[in-house]
Amino acid sequence: MKTETEALADLYTTLIDSREGYEEAAEAVDSPHLQSLFEDLSARRAQDAREVRDFLKGADVDLDDDGSILGSAHRQFLELKDSLSGDDEAIIAEVIRGEQHLLDTYDEAIQPMTGESAAYRFAKAHYMSLADRLDDLKGEKRKAA
Repeated sequence: MKTETEALADLYTTLIDSREGYEEAAEAVDSPHLQSLFEDLSARRAQDAREVRDFLKGADVDLDDDGSILGSAHRQFLELKDSLSGDDEAIIAEVIRGEQHLLDTYDEAIQPMTGESAAYRFAKAHYMSLADRLDDLKGEKRKAA
């Protein structure tokens, strides 16, 4: 099982992937409303990543600011999807899938933590905020349908 710092370092990489994915999604959609939504989500993920980095600052953890290979593949998928369809609803669906992956990553990060630890409280607060935002995105998808 991962340590708290290992779990948070993995989470950091996923947050970087998510931030970059939202930047790509903002460029891929035609709708100004959706573009604004994705830019907002990118900014939120950047803030989340900064908070995780700050939390881990004293733990001497090597954090990858470039994201992961999987994140790069996901961004390439978004680019391909845009070139083939330009379908805002399909792009929203893909972003929701990515948000669910991020939520699952938070869940995995929380597993090795105890409820009394500062890391648990920190990650749980992020998790709850993300879960609320995921519900908002699902509402956006219903509007676009």
